[in-house]
Amino acid sequence: NTVSEAMLMAEELRRQGGDKAILVTSPLHTRRAKAIWHIIVGGHPQAILRYDSSEPCDPDHWWRSTEDVQAVVHELLGLVNTYLGFVTKPRRR
Repeated sequence: NTVSEAMLMAEELRRQGGDKAILVTSPLHTRRAKAIWHIIVGGHPQAILRYDSSEPCDPDHWWRSTEDVQAVVHELLGLVNTYLGFVTKPRRR
């Protein structure tokens, strides 16, 4: 999950003496990934977030398909969970 990945990347950056990393994610996940990084890691090392421009995303018309609505709601609820301090945890698999 994004929290575990952020912790692992920050730890590795610190171990190697790195100051920043470019993180690439999906267009809809960029905001939440950045919020998670800032809450979990802080400002150092720095994360520069970019989205994969080849991934289909239509932010002006996301409500037109069930799949897009589900993705937006997932990210919105994930962002709320992030700002509430990760009150819900991912399922163990």
